[in-house]
Amino acid sequence: MNKGNLFILSNRLPVTVTKREGKLKILPSSGGLVSAMQGFLQNAGKTDQDFNSVSWVGVPGCSKEMWESIRDDYEENYRLVPVYIPAKIYDGYYNGMSNSVIWPLFHYFPSYAEYSETGFRLYMQANEHFRESLLPNLSEGDTVWIHDYQLMPLAKMIREKFPNITIGFFLHIPFPSFELFRLLPHPWQEELLHGMLGADLIGFHTIDYATHFLKCLQMKLGLEHENSILKYNDRLLKVDVFPISIDYEKFRDAYSLPEVKERRNFYAEQFEGKKIIFSVDRLDYSKNVLGRLKGYERFLVEYPEYKGKVVFILTIVPSRDNIANYIERKKEIDEFIGGFNARVGNITWKPVIYQYSHLAFEEMIALYSSCHIALITPLRDGMNLVSKEFVATRQDKKGVLVLSEMAGAARELTDAVLINPNDVNGLAEKMYYALQMPAGEQEKRMTRMQQRISEYSVSVWAEDFLEQLQKIKKQQGDFEFIFLDQAAREALKGKFLLSKKRLILLDYDGTLVNFAPLPHLSAPTGSLIDVLRKLSEDPANSVYIISGRNREALEEWLGDLNINLVAEHGALTKTAKGEITFKSLIDGTSIMKTGISQ
Repeated sequence: MNKGNLFILSNRLPVTVTKREGKLKILPSSGGLVSAMQGFLQNAGKTDQDFNSVSWVGVPGCSKEMWESIRDDYEENYRLVPVYIPAKIYDGYYNGMSNSVIWPLFHYFPSYAEYSETGFRLYMQANEHFRESLLPNLSEGDTVWIHDYQLMPLAKMIREKFPNITIGFFLHIPFPSFELFRLLPHPWQEELLHGMLGADLIGFHTIDYATHFLKCLQMKLGLEHENSILKYNDRLLKVDVFPISIDYEKFRDAYSLPEVKERRNFYAEQFEGKKIIFSVDRLDYSKNVLGRLKGYERFLVEYPEYKGKVVFILTIVPSRDNIANYIERKKEIDEFIGGFNARVGNITWKPVIYQYSHLAFEEMIALYSSCHIALITPLRDGMNLVSKEFVATRQDKKGVLVLSEMAGAARELTDAVLINPNDVNGLAEKMYYALQMPAGEQEKRMTRMQQRISEYSVSVWAEDFLEQLQKIKKQQGDFEFIFLDQAAREALKGKFLLSKKRLILLDYDGTLVNFAPLPHLSAPTGSLIDVLRKLSEDPANSVYIISGRNREALEEWLGDLNINLVAEHGALTKTAKGEITFKSLIDGTSIMKTGISQ
């Protein structure tokens, strides 16, 4: 089936431009989204989700002149479409609104959010740059897949130009509860929600995030859903859960790479007789690196027999180190580790081996497959692919995953040793438990987790999302609203005037009045009351208003009119023929009994 072209949009292109040996080169980027999507992209054109072509749209991270000089050097089975954003706009969009407002707020750090009208304006402008870079390449019949919090308004912007285009949006970070989301200024809330609603399918990692989003739609926009399907702007859209995964085979097979074996042997000799605890994370306050270190410190206090017999290898990958909160966090980590090693270690044993740098793939796999514990303790994390990478790598079925229950991955990896990241004592106990775990128990847990990840790899994740996107698009076609043109209106008017008896059925919310987040905001206007009164005064008309509102609201708003009222989705009725109160259509079990007796 020909599905047109696929366009993937994210903040950055999946490449980095660097200079090596005096020459510019394009190299694959690191990062969770890029790592995850590479597995899918390498299979593009080989699955049921075939497209004519696949393009990735994003910021190249270099000047236009530099990109133009080397863009043809990148050989992949997908095309790269650069988005050029002026430096001032990009700074306000990325370092400002994206990472100083949305990121901390959505990760439950509201005190870190730095609200700025300028930052929000630049955020919207940057999204417009993405749209303008995409539009010349876009045609009817194409599919657009937008990724993450930097581009939340983009779907709506694209739909304004291509009303019928197929658009999916996936949020890779948590979506917060309404109590946190409402901290955003009201216009920002609406722009973000309406922006996401421009998509046909909106995806999240977990049911919790999807539920929070649906609650925000209800509270802020008055939108209700039925089984996570909404009616919005005369079309259907769906909210669903797709826990992102990894290229399982890539990490599984890497275990046997010669370079990995060599590094694994090195670590076995270097730390002979010692247990290895390993962590790798970006520099970010949500990752709880300090809490992890304090848990390790408590572990050595509570279980002193492990002093000199365990080593914690901690790698922090540089990230956003020009933002104040990140600079401060790195300083705190550096100072804690320096003091801890000096206080607890000795000339032959350093309890924490710390490096602030990127890890080569082979080095990372060697550490994954050498450690006794992979320690992952975020305070909040959309998914956390490091946990899945560690599990996939352990083809020896050894090692224990100690994982924060606040990570999205904890929903799937239930055989990990789960911890509350704020409980320092609990973390110390679970580290001891993990180090004492028998080999047979390690194997059982690892086997079950590997089975789960292998069955739902990143390729399956992407295909699942795109398949659901096509399904909801088909449902939209089946659900088409009928719009009346002028000729149809005139014909209907003629039949109306000639008829002697008319039945008029009117929906209330979303038809007679707009959806509203609070009940009292749905009260009918004076002009609507006048129209209904005129309709009801004609004896040829039988007017029914059908609503999900309760009887009290309908009685208060419409009780004085000579019309029939149906409340609570049909459970209660009040006719225009003199009934004083509502009558229940569900009288105990009488309906069931009548049906049975017949």
